[in-house]
Amino acid sequence: MDKWIFSCPAPECGEIVEGFYNAGPMLKYDRDGFTDEDSKMQIVKGVTRADFDEYKKKLSSTGYKIESENEIGANAYFDFGEYHAAYFEKRGEIRVTEDKIKTPLDKFGYTSHGGKTTVYQYGLYYDKKNQCTETTVNCGMIYVIKLCDDSLVMIDGGHIFQWNEEAEEGLWNFLKTITNSRDGKVRIAAWYFTHAHDDHTDGCTKLLRRHGSDISLERVMFNMPSYKTVRGSYSDTVFDMKKTISELYPNAMLLKVHSGYKFTLADAEFEFMYAHEDAVNAENPAVFPPRDFNCTSSVFRLTVDGKTVMFLGDTNVETEKILSEITERAAWKSDFVQVAHHCFNYLDTLYEWIDAPIAMLPNSYFGGHTPENTPKLAGVIKHLETPDNIYYEGEGTYGFEVVDGKWKKVYEAPVIGGEYDHSGF
Repeated sequence: MDKWIFSCPAPECGEIVEGFYNAGPMLKYDRDGFTDEDSKMQIVKGVTRADFDEYKKKLSSTGYKIESENEIGANAYFDFGEYHAAYFEKRGEIRVTEDKIKTPLDKFGYTSHGGKTTVYQYGLYYDKKNQCTETTVNCGMIYVIKLCDDSLVMIDGGHIFQWNEEAEEGLWNFLKTITNSRDGKVRIAAWYFTHAHDDHTDGCTKLLRRHGSDISLERVMFNMPSYKTVRGSYSDTVFDMKKTISELYPNAMLLKVHSGYKFTLADAEFEFMYAHEDAVNAENPAVFPPRDFNCTSSVFRLTVDGKTVMFLGDTNVETEKILSEITERAAWKSDFVQVAHHCFNYLDTLYEWIDAPIAMLPNSYFGGHTPENTPKLAGVIKHLETPDNIYYEGEGTYGFEVVDGKWKKVYEAPVIGGEYDHSGF
């Protein structure tokens, strides 16, 4: 028991692994070291599903409220107080994570009905030669989900080089238009970040600094690792994003997303399939083993009107291998997929599992069809209903709704903006 660091009871089964994984804070600045808000995870190995169910019963009998439960394939999850418990069947492990900063799922989510929910891949400017220069990039992504109550879920934000003055104002006018808020505040129900790279966060910082007084930001959700634990290529401008949100929206609800989390915003369901702590091994739990920082990218599935979209962020081959070891193929089938990491990786196994007939690619058409990327894209294209069922972020803004039981394109507009003008945040 002396290995157990949490105040909640430990599972009375298996073997508690020595040490813990520091999964990082939410908005608190941690570039200089660990913080008192850091999440921590412990592992218990050599357990069964029956052991996990007994652990849940034990917690309930000792006064803990089981606040949410979920199953993804043979894996099972539940939340109690500050804690998240996960059972991974293939590993024979229980993993318990303590979140010092956390909004309970039943309070984080809400339901509403009314209009249609629309998923937009918002158009960004990409380098014409698929390179990175002093004013252009070959990466970045931003998605906008317009919920049925005219609020928004923002996903990532693109690189600062994709937000010259014209582009930023174009985004702002777009958000006002689709939410019918030209003369009022734009309500952002949640802003979600896949991982701590600048090409996924910068646009948020610029938009909020320019228009924060006209934006209501209600929720923020992500799971970024501790800077000290997983340094890699953690972008410094991510701290600008965190500071901006902290200063402008001190009352926003915060959620560090973990695999197994499932909740609803308006009429859209979010189910998280992977978070970076899932990559940690019981043999050395204090260390994040993948070499690529993109393995910290969270993965979730969106469900609207019974139809699904798998958002992969910058998932790479190391993550794919981990997912094949801890999940099952049947859990991944989806109707729509966001192509991972701007089409820079081979993910044939994962795309086979997802088997999506329609796709969105956060890159230009040219970027998806370079000699290096064409064979990687082939793993996506072979599953499409038609070869044309793929939409490139560098070619324009595209909106999709569920129509007659299928995802259909319902909106199209050109990219606004161009090369970076050094306008800053």
